[in-house]
Amino acid sequence: MQRAKTLGLLLLLFGAIPSLSKAQENFEIDAVSNAVPDSMESDLPMRFAQRPLTMPRMNVSGTFDIQVLRLSFGPFGSDTGVALGLRGSISPIENLELGLSIAGLQLAPDVDYGRAPGLFARYRFVEGNVEIAAELAMEFSSFDPFLMLVTPSIPVLIHFGETASLRTGLQLPLAFGDGAAFLYNAPTPQRESSSGAVVGDTTAVGLFIPADVSVSFMPNVFARVRAGLGIANFDDVGNSIYTPLFIGGGATLASGSKPLLDLHAEFGFPFLFAWGADDKFQSELWQLTIGSTLYLDVR
Repeated sequence: MQRAKTLGLLLLLFGAIPSLSKAQENFEIDAVSNAVPDSMESDLPMRFAQRPLTMPRMNVSGTFDIQVLRLSFGPFGSDTGVALGLRGSISPIENLELGLSIAGLQLAPDVDYGRAPGLFARYRFVEGNVEIAAELAMEFSSFDPFLMLVTPSIPVLIHFGETASLRTGLQLPLAFGDGAAFLYNAPTPQRESSSGAVVGDTTAVGLFIPADVSVSFMPNVFARVRAGLGIANFDDVGNSIYTPLFIGGGATLASGSKPLLDLHAEFGFPFLFAWGADDKFQSELWQLTIGSTLYLDVR
């Protein structure tokens, strides 16, 4: 049961690893009316399905959200984790976006400061109907057990006209630290520390292929379905293949000027199908996220 609770805490603070890249995604829509001076006009496209992989130059965003994670411990009962999250990003030059995320305040099962900061850098090198970028994301945890997650990836965005898009690509999550054993069932080789104590080092190398479909029903309303296929640990492929599923959507409050404000919500299962488990349908673990994102053009 202690292992399950630790897994729940790690998932809550790290935003349920499959949805890591979600902490970096943009949910914005451009102004729909009212002419404004050129210096105040946004370069963001009209519909969410047309959103690029990186924000326009000198745009900034800030997101605040509430995340609820439900865990089941079988005969030992269940528990619910709640955390407040904060993240932001900026595009200092065209095609480059830099971001920082903070886990914020953990409200349940215990009140604590979420100690899982993260950062990312994404550079888009192919534009058009098919966009391709290179990204590097890092997240850290200072609680026990320690976990550092480094995820190099190649995001790919395919536009289907003005009303639909598919975000996919390739992610290679690399987990380091004792916390990797809880998340990924990683092997734990023994070593002797400088003090002479025998401690365990853990590493895990995984893979995730996202399938993120967005549809813009109207200029300021969109729906989204996120899924994919992942391997948590190549050292134990047969027991670590999983499929997440999230369904969400949002709306944007905007006139013809800035700031733009997005309201969005999402519900899903970080490990809906665990292909190597006896019980392959893992509906006991679910996640709800409700938040808002503010966008500014600071040119």
